Amino acid sequence: MKKIITISLLLVSSFVHANDWNIKTNPVSLLVGATNAEVNYAFHKNFTFGLGGLIWSTTILDVEFTASEYHARVDYWFNAAFEQGWYAGLQVSKLGMELTTVVSSVDYTGDISSTGYLAQFGYHWQWDSFNMDFGTYFGYYDFDSDITLKDVNGNTKDETVPAFGAVGAEFFIGWAF
Repeated sequence: MKKIITISLLLVSSFVHANDWNIKTNPVSLLVGATNAEVNYAFHKNFTFGLGGLIWSTTILDVEFTASEYHARVDYWFNAAFEQGWYAGLQVSKLGMELTTVVSSVDYTGDISSTGYLAQFGYHWQWDSFNMDFGTYFGYYDFDSDITLKDVNGNTKDETVPAFGAVGAEFFIGWAF
């Protein structure tokens, strides 16, 4: 009977940890007018599943655009989920953009979408419930189709948008519970 209790406790303890949920946001994105947030759930001692997204409207190089990105993410935590230490993850994203640009003094508008595949690696700091992630990511976005730009008169202009690589840093602050 003692063996059964010991084995049961070991099995249960491998699935138990301090926090099951983490809600986080990227404070740097807020500085540039974007909203970037994510919710993660620890479904195993070392694995989490997250859903998140970003919404951003801005102008870059005379192109006004609104971007929305939604993603699903699975992370492996080398110590345990939401405990201080290293993590690695994989993410699949859906990116949509609506844009307006000027070509030869004519305003054109259009929209396009892309599927992204990213890998992340970083470090997580945990203080009671408050936490912070800093890491890097790399991957690529593959656009699903060409973009058709339309002017106010209904004239169209087709543009091919190539797939592009994505490399960068991620920084989040969050609250685990």
